[in-house]
Amino acid sequence: MRNIRLPELLLVLVVVAVGAWWMKPVAPQAEKPVKLGLEGKSLVLLVVRDEDRPLLDCALSLEKNTGVQVRAMYSASFEPSWLNPERGQLDADQMLDFVDKQAEQATLLLVGQDCYTPSQPDWRYCYGVRGKKGAVLSLARLDTPSRRDKMLARYAAELLLGRRRSQDPTSLFFSPILGPADLDRMELKIP
Repeated sequence: MRNIRLPELLLVLVVVAVGAWWMKPVAPQAEKPVKLGLEGKSLVLLVVRDEDRPLLDCALSLEKNTGVQVRAMYSASFEPSWLNPERGQLDADQMLDFVDKQAEQATLLLVGQDCYTPSQPDWRYCYGVRGKKGAVLSLARLDTPSRRDKMLARYAAELLLGRRRSQDPTSLFFSPILGPADLDRMELKIP
């Protein structure tokens, strides 16, 4: 058995301590809410079916990220005509007509199923559509929290602040959004 001298022992202890410090998990910094000018504004969220109820976590995300107050959450009755059986997608334009007719204030209808818009026949799908008092947002292809939060903030700002679309690809209001890469370039801020 070998005698370990004090300097060698100290060196081993220092190496172990430095290694433990280096490998310790870093606690994530708490995200600060994005200031979008929506503080104090309110929005109504609708969901279509009971299986879409988990989409209501969007209310928490919207409040946390933008400061908008989600005033009420309701379930809308599903209209069979909204589903195009050939495409297996919901008709976003028909749902928007429903929302615009029913809404008394800014209202966002959230759906978990894929949507399309007949007004853009070349598009395979759409993330959503916006009208005068309401909007429809499909979360089916918003597969990351970042993408979802950007689209929630975009529609809230358009409905509550009257923001217009932009050609700047980094703008939250960039249009047209033709796929995930466009969403990833957009920044969660209002210029």
